[in-house]
Amino acid sequence: MSSILNDSDGKPYDFPKLDETGAPPKHLTPFEKALAFTMNEEGGHLTEAEAKRVGDRGGETLWGFAKKYNPDIDYSTFTKEQAAHRAKTRYWDAIRGDELPPLVGFVLFDYAFNSGAPWAAMELQRAIGAKPDGRIGPSTLRKLRSKNPEEIARKLLRLRGAYYSVKSVEQPQFAKGWNSRLRNQAWSAGKVAGQHSSAPSEDDRSI
Repeated sequence: MSSILNDSDGKPYDFPKLDETGAPPKHLTPFEKALAFTMNEEGGHLTEAEAKRVGDRGGETLWGFAKKYNPDIDYSTFTKEQAAHRAKTRYWDAIRGDELPPLVGFVLFDYAFNSGAPWAAMELQRAIGAKPDGRIGPSTLRKLRSKNPEEIARKLLRLRGAYYSVKSVEQPQFAKGWNSRLRNQAWSAGKVAGQHSSAPSEDDRSI
């Protein structure tokens, strides 16, 4: 498999990283920026025993890929490059990330990775006033093009906050982590918005 980053120096693939301010570096592609944030939030290996202890229904998990939803993964041989490829095909491509405004793609990808691409797609459709059928097609993209990306990103973050509030009733042990992830994404999204502004600020704040 060719590297997601198209590296040619022969070094093992690693996930793109956020910089010291919590921003994805400007030179990264929209997918790489989104992946940098998500992998920063997901962390490493959660064993089956640890998953049971904390009540994580996904079971054993590596870089956010839970055994329950990825039964084909052999965690002893699963590489970061394979993880990045799976993240792109299963989530980024599923939300048609390359066709979204970069800021919207950045926010929606992490939602899709965390809660599933169909649900994230429906939330985008709700945010723009389209029929929430969970499939991002030509009509959804046309409607999205008439909207302000920063406004849609804010709506998505608010919808995600409401979704977490509901989930936290059933799984309160994860509420703190979910809320932290949401705050972190609002901050990083503000940095991404600044990168695509005609006159970015040196001190961008969360959107």
